Amino acid sequence: MRRTAGEAVRRWSSRRFASSESARKDVLQELEARGLLFQATSRRQLSEHLQQQRACYLGVDPSAPSLHLGNLLAIIGLLHFQLRGHTALFLVGQGTGAIGDPSGRSSERQALSHEVLSRNVAAITKQLTELCQRGVSHAAKRAGVSGASSNVKFLNNHDWLGKMSLLDFLGGPGKRARVSTMLARESVKNRLHSSSGISFTEFSYQLLQGYDFYHLHKHHNCTMQIGGSDQYGNIQSGIDMIRREALSDEDFRQSLLEGKEESLTKEQTSAFGITLPLLTTSTGEKFGKSAGNAVWLDPEQTSPFELYQFLLKSTDADVKKYLQMLTFVPLDEIDATMAEHQAKPDQRAAQKLLAGEVTELVHGSSGLKSAERATQIMFGTAELGSISAVDILGAFSKTQKHTISRDELSKVNLLALAVASGLVSSKSQARQMIANGGLSLNDKKITEVGYKLSEPDLLGGRVAVLKAGKSNMRLIEIV
Repeated sequence: MRRTAGEAVRRWSSRRFASSESARKDVLQELEARGLLFQATSRRQLSEHLQQQRACYLGVDPSAPSLHLGNLLAIIGLLHFQLRGHTALFLVGQGTGAIGDPSGRSSERQALSHEVLSRNVAAITKQLTELCQRGVSHAAKRAGVSGASSNVKFLNNHDWLGKMSLLDFLGGPGKRARVSTMLARESVKNRLHSSSGISFTEFSYQLLQGYDFYHLHKHHNCTMQIGGSDQYGNIQSGIDMIRREALSDEDFRQSLLEGKEESLTKEQTSAFGITLPLLTTSTGEKFGKSAGNAVWLDPEQTSPFELYQFLLKSTDADVKKYLQMLTFVPLDEIDATMAEHQAKPDQRAAQKLLAGEVTELVHGSSGLKSAERATQIMFGTAELGSISAVDILGAFSKTQKHTISRDELSKVNLLALAVASGLVSSKSQARQMIANGGLSLNDKKITEVGYKLSEPDLLGGRVAVLKAGKSNMRLIEIV
């Protein structure tokens, strides 16, 4: 029998964390088992280091007004640390965002204006705050955790980078940086051999990000950074800076002369990094802004329904990997679901679990409900009249909605509405669809070219659903 997501959550939440297989692993083992661990600096020492509660940080690039599915992977990585009592630091890079990270890019990115960058920072900080608050509770239920850390900080590196003069930076971190090491970074080497080359601005980016790690290490006792696999060089820059800054300190040098090198080196220079793999399909295709196929976490840019459907369409070759990486479903439950899926692949049990879990993590239970309602609307599995106008409104993204005034209701025919809403490109296309029986209003086929909306057509007295073909839809809202 097909298990519902709700039944699965109740079953997981009744477990104790110590009774699950994942609880017996340390966080690195858990990440590795889920395919989330790509690289780690000083793996053995890091494992020992994490036996005590530590502070770990993740940097987020504010080059867009929303995070995307690729960012979610790194956020989930940090949430795994929270589940085991570590402190999470989310750093939004307004300062570094003004420069732009050259990692993984073949040319220099276009600089954002101060106003756009500030708006992006505000939007992403709000998004991170809501996602983290929801994510800890969501993840803890799946893992059966009762002691997840509630220690979370949201920081902006403009608070310290913006106060540092060029002379201060060159005389401090810049003086102790080695150009040969900077040139050896993969992001720099790739650009040096490209036709566009690399500017001094982008070349210096690794020092700015390295300084972030140093600042967090000094002022927030942060000893670990998490990032995507393309961030390994930048993370190493931070670790190098922490050690060089400590060794440059006069008191620290004196302690070395007094024979306290071993204990103080561990205390003052402990810094580690791990990277997670980039989110890709089985064919190697990446998800993200630069790849041009970003699935946004902002519901106005990618609606809960669109996110749900995107994941529901995951291939059989990808779905287990995505379940392991993008959800907190226990690994034994994933294995059981995959066995069920392989026995009855047409029921797509694994894809349904994936879509439900990620949509609920990103948009909450109300977002999942909206996605499920939209699915019912889209594929005609429920009578539109049985769904409230509020639920119908919530099922559509901003780009799928078209509003008209009540005064216009009797004046505009469906041909004009279909074009104005973006459902079709022209009135001639709409006429052709009517002739072929492909245009419908509230799941009823339209046969009259001059048909106009009227009060009886409105669901809940305020909305109507216009559909072209099987899956192209627009919501007409009367205001």
